[in-house]
Amino acid sequence: MRTLRNYQSATLQQHTQTKPHKNAKTRNKLPVRAGADFEVTQLPFAFQKYTRAFDEYHITISDVLNNLSDVEEVVLALYEATEQDKIVLHLNCDGGSCFVGDALTHAMRNCVAPIHCIATGRVASYATFVIMEADTFEMSPFTDVLCHSPSYGYYGKSQDVKEHVQFVDDQIAALVNHYYKDFLTPAELEDMIKNKREIYMTAEQFTDRINARAEKFAKASGADNG
Repeated sequence: MRTLRNYQSATLQQHTQTKPHKNAKTRNKLPVRAGADFEVTQLPFAFQKYTRAFDEYHITISDVLNNLSDVEEVVLALYEATEQDKIVLHLNCDGGSCFVGDALTHAMRNCVAPIHCIATGRVASYATFVIMEADTFEMSPFTDVLCHSPSYGYYGKSQDVKEHVQFVDDQIAALVNHYYKDFLTPAELEDMIKNKREIYMTAEQFTDRINARAEKFAKASGADNG
């Protein structure tokens, strides 16, 4: 269901290693201490060099989100990551339980590290909310996207069923409007909620809609600040 790899970046660390100068006998060697800051003042152009280590988390969300155990390690990683770290989320998912998905997206909203989502294959149902929570994303041009309203079932005494259905309907409307407002048109939203319409998109169509919404938000924000 998911894989999680946490490793320290060697990209910055390798810069602390210096090759001997061809005239090493007549040049002062640079003081090098891995993982530390150092300063060189005896060269014609003095400089300071800083070494920084960070963690990069690669998380795979695939198949269907059925149980909280499917995202347990992922949620812990999202809360563990710091502002200097990076999260790369690999998404190829058919969606799943709203309760499980909410645990994941809530952790994404509270993650202080930047989250980059790489979508391939299929992004359906709740998985569309996951990619929308990422700070940045990229998609394979052959990714299939499916937007639809949630499905659910309940049984019990007639009045309990009526009350539960009304409660769930209200929750669904709030959830769908939160993520799909200004992404889908009002007519598409109403059709999807009331008539259970499924809306399929290509990666290009999905990206165009996301960009159009971002531009709208940016204009609205600029108007408010002005």
